[in-house]
Amino acid sequence: MTYKRVKQHPDYPNYLIDEDGQVYGKLKGGCSYGYRRYKLTNAEGQAKSIAGHRVTWEAWNEETIPEGMQVHHKNWDRCDNHIDNLDVVTPKENCNLKKPRTSTFNYTLKQ
Repeated sequence: MTYKRVKQHPDYPNYLIDEDGQVYGKLKGGCSYGYRRYKLTNAEGQAKSIAGHRVTWEAWNEETIPEGMQVHHKNWDRCDNHIDNLDVVTPKENCNLKKPRTSTFNYTLKQ
């Protein structure tokens, strides 16, 4: 049997988040622009929709993402919310971190 390491989010104590970014608890969720979103309820009973990568980063770093900062997926895969794939950056840094382009064209130059 394999066990996964999990952390509890400080603002959402009824949920556990594993290092792969999977959220456990009584959940409602969906996808928006390729990002996994969850509707989580805090200790006061207030529900909030939050992106999976944000809740994963906050739980595993045990701090809130600073206002105005964004979470960057290092491998550009929006579905990969593993904690090692997430980094907090400024919006400008996030714009400058562009996915490497790969050519889908197969061509030969004429001599």
